[in-house]
Amino acid sequence: MEQQDFEENYFTNYKEQTFRWKFWSNYIKNNFQGPILEIGCSYGFLYKYLKDYTGIDISKHAIKIAQKQNKDKFSVMDAEKLDFKDNQFNLILTLDLLEHLNNPEECIKECARVLKNKGSIIISTPNPESKSKRVKGKNWFANKDKTHVSIHNANYWIKLLRKHNFVVTVNKTIDLFDFPYFNKLFILINLILYKINKPFLKKSGDNLVIIAKIDKTSQTQ
Repeated sequence: MEQQDFEENYFTNYKEQTFRWKFWSNYIKNNFQGPILEIGCSYGFLYKYLKDYTGIDISKHAIKIAQKQNKDKFSVMDAEKLDFKDNQFNLILTLDLLEHLNNPEECIKECARVLKNKGSIIISTPNPESKSKRVKGKNWFANKDKTHVSIHNANYWIKLLRKHNFVVTVNKTIDLFDFPYFNKLFILINLILYKINKPFLKKSGDNLVIIAKIDKTSQTQ
C-alpha cells in the first residue's frame, strides 16, 4: 500500500489498548534487551513503557502524534527500505504490520540486515487459520481492511524467516476479540488473558505470534 493510505482518516477509530502495550512491554523486558526498533509504531504507545526504543511508521500523521512524546525517537520511514546501518538493533517489533506490505519479504530482509547477530524479531499478524476466519469468511476482521494485502498462514512466515537466516523460537496465536460466538464473553476473556500475562494460544487466536532469532553465522543469501 501507499503512504497516503495510512494518514489521518485511517486512524479515525484507532484506540490505545493499554492492556496490550503493558503485556508486550513486560514480555520484552523479561526476555530481550535493547536497542529496540518498532516498525509500524503508529502513535508510539510502546515508547512510554520501553527504554532504548526507536519507532518508525510510513504514516506522517501517526509520526506527528508520536513525536509529541519525543521528537528524536520517531521518524517516517518505509518498512521495506530501512534507513539504518547494519547490525544496529537487538530486537525488532512488527506488530500488526506485515499484512499491510506489498512485499513483506523485503521488510524481513531489511530486518535481518539491521539486527545484530542473535537479535530477534517479533511478528504479530492476522491468522487466516483462526476459528473466527473459518466461520466469518469475508466478515472476518482482517478481511474488512482494504490495506491488508499480505495475509498468510504461519508456515508461510516461518519459511520466509528461515530463508533469511532466522531460527523460529515461538509459533503461537493471540487474541480472541473477533471470536464468532459469544463475542462479548470472549472479549472479556481476551482482556483477562492479557492482564494475567498469558494471552498466547495454541491455534485459535485471531493473530499469529512468531518470534525468531537471526543467525548471521550461517547466512545463505
